[in-house]
Parts: sequence; structure tokens; C-alpha cells
Amino acid sequence: MAINNTTLQLQLSNGEIVDLSAPQDSITVNGGTQLKNRNNSLTYSTKDKTNTTEQVNKLWVPPGMDYHITLSDGTLIFLNSATSLRFPFHFTGNTREVFVDGEAYLQVAKDQNRPFILHTPNGAVQVLGTSFNVNTYDPGLIKVSLVEGAVSFATANKQTILKPGQAITYLENKGTMLTALNENDLLWIKGRYKLDNTSMSEITKVLPRWYGVKVVIDNPATARKKFTGTILKAEPIQEFLDAIKLTTGAESYYKDGVLHIR
Repeated sequence: MAINNTTLQLQLSNGEIVDLSAPQDSITVNGGTQLKNRNNSLTYSTKDKTNTTEQVNKLWVPPGMDYHITLSDGTLIFLNSATSLRFPFHFTGNTREVFVDGEAYLQVAKDQNRPFILHTPNGAVQVLGTSFNVNTYDPGLIKVSLVEGAVSFATANKQTILKPGQAITYLENKGTMLTALNENDLLWIKGRYKLDNTSMSEITKVLPRWYGVKVVIDNPATARKKFTGTILKAEPIQEFLDAIKLTTGAESYYKDGVLHIR
């Protein structure tokens, strides 16, 4: 699936693409698995649990959307915009393993005998049962925020145990940093993005994910301007652009489908 795809899609292990952009109570896919796509959420039941090998599917949530999925073990995953999740319909073996690229909040079902391992582009998070957020949007950077339970975050050369209320940030070539959890990092689940004296250059990384629009800053001086406020995904982007203009003086216009800020 292309990263710029604008459609909510599930790519099955056999390469078949299932379009999830329209709600549907029953979708039958390979192996007799029944999908239910309702209320911005995917649930499924699978008949064949005897396979000895896991067949990995890929779920893609496009810009401007968020989506929920309940895995076969009962784990609930909230997926933010422009995020992909790779997962099997049924876990086999002694672990439960998925891969996230983007941002997700997980409520992991407890299973003492089968650790849950979330892989990211630069490290892995291992849990038994817990709630945590993982953000991998920026290349070479991962942030894991632990709400409850316990997780270990492992990179190629270091493993760190997190306690509830802690967050760990990994920056490629610079290592890890442990901090207190920032509640603002969890607001996306409620459709809000809190900005606290944030530069326009950072803000323009969020807008494409939340509104599906390409953004260019015309003036380098504008890129350095700071803004404090909240982006609400449910509101039109123009509401936010008006607030930007009011507080920073930065104006915006569209040209060939691209949003320019000057």
C-alpha cells in the first residue's frame, strides 16, 4: 500500500486489498475470517486457528482519519492518522507480535504466558498487559508513553523498563531519554492536538496527517514563529488557519492543491 493512499485499507497476507472506507457488517476474507467494519472500528472472528504460521495483514489509516481495531486476543489498538499496523488475524507461538509505523495507543490484553511485542522502525516494546502510546512519525525518533502497567523498550543496544507515568524518547544516533509522561501526547485519541509555544515548522508536520493536505511555508521567518493553542480534527482546517493568522500574523493561501503559509 502506498503511503500517500487516501483510503482506509486492509491488505491481506495474500496481497488482496479490502476497502474499509464504507461501513459493512460482514466481510468474508481468506480462510473464512469474518470482518466487521462499524463505528470507525474493525473487529473480526477467524475460524481457522490451526495454522502453524502467522499470516500478516497490513492496515493503513489515511491522513484525516483515526481508527480502532480489536485483535484476536482482545487487545484494543487506537490508530492515529497516517499510520500502518501489521498484524496476524490469529497469534501463534509463545508471543503476540505486531508492527506500528505512525502513532498508536494500545490497551493490551493480559496474557502472562504470551508477551505482547510491538515492533517499531527503531526498537521494540514488550508488555504483558498494559496501556501505552507509541509515536514513530518522525524518522529516527520513537516516543513511548506509559499510562499503566509496565513495558520494556529495547533498541539494538539498550533495554529500558518504564513505570506508569513515564515516557521514553529514542533518537537515532543519540540514544534514549527518560521523562515524565506528557498528557498532551494522548489528546489525539480525543481528536485534539495541543500546541505549546510550537514552531510553525513543527506544526506543518501535523497538518498533512490530520487534514490530508500538503503544506509549504514560503517564508523562513514564518517557519520560526511560535503558536500556542489546540488543533481540533473535527473542525475545518480554516478555523485553525484563522487562529494562526490572528496570533502570529501568518497568512495562508492555496495553489495547485498545496497549502502555502507566508
